[in-house]
Amino acid sequence: MTGDIQIQSTLDEKMTSAQDELSKLKTKQSQLEKEKNKLEKLKVKLEKLTDGKSNLQPSINKAILSLESEIESNHRMNEELSILCDKLKTDYQKISSIPEPDIESPDLENQLDKSLIVVEESGSDFKKAMHRIEAFSQIQSGDIPAVASKSKLQFNMFELVKIGFYAGLPIAVLALAVIIITRLLLK
Repeated sequence: MTGDIQIQSTLDEKMTSAQDELSKLKTKQSQLEKEKNKLEKLKVKLEKLTDGKSNLQPSINKAILSLESEIESNHRMNEELSILCDKLKTDYQKISSIPEPDIESPDLENQLDKSLIVVEESGSDFKKAMHRIEAFSQIQSGDIPAVASKSKLQFNMFELVKIGFYAGLPIAVLALAVIIITRLLLK
């Protein structure tokens, strides 16, 4: 019986050893499952990161390029508006510096011609500047309507008076010159 006890004891030891080994394996399995879950979560995060980067980078790059283009466009527009403003200031100074015509001056026609050239050039510059400013305003608002051309025959009363004055003044000066020359020749 001592042999049976010894066999029983050996079997018990093997069983205990097997149970210990099984317990260690179960613990190891649990640790491996935790490690596996952790790695799966990391994999999901990595995929989200990769997808996020690949989806977001082109969009951000496109936005940056668009903003840089807009900044450059606005910079150019500001420069052009500054140039227009300077030009209008210069024209204003030119018009302000036109002397009053001296009706008694023998050089009256020449004075008037020079003054008219300054006014006409300034008026032309002003119209161009206003069209350019309107174009910039439409670009900024994003609302670019169809171009409606203003008929050249549409003038307000002030413009008609100015046109009449400027058209009639050379004729009046010419008539005055003809009268003076005629009187001088008839004496």
